[in-house]
Amino acid sequence: MAKLEIENIDDEVLRRLEQRAGAEGKPLGTLVRDMLAAAAPPRLSMEEKLESIREMHRRHGPFPNLPPPEDVIREAR
Repeated sequence: MAKLEIENIDDEVLRRLEQRAGAEGKPLGTLVRDMLAAAAPPRLSMEEKLESIREMHRRHGPFPNLPPPEDVIREAR
């Protein structure tokens, strides 16, 4: 595991983070690690992206006037 040191954090921001950590019953370090992990999610493979789009279509139905997800991803390449 790497170590990260952050300097010059505004006192008010730190106070709010400490309050939030307390409200969630977590140590401040755990809260900040969770926030950083959420801000940098792992990259999905093409198949995982396609499956995510298919799942959205299954849940919400097809989106009219939009191309199939495979075409969108192919164009992005």
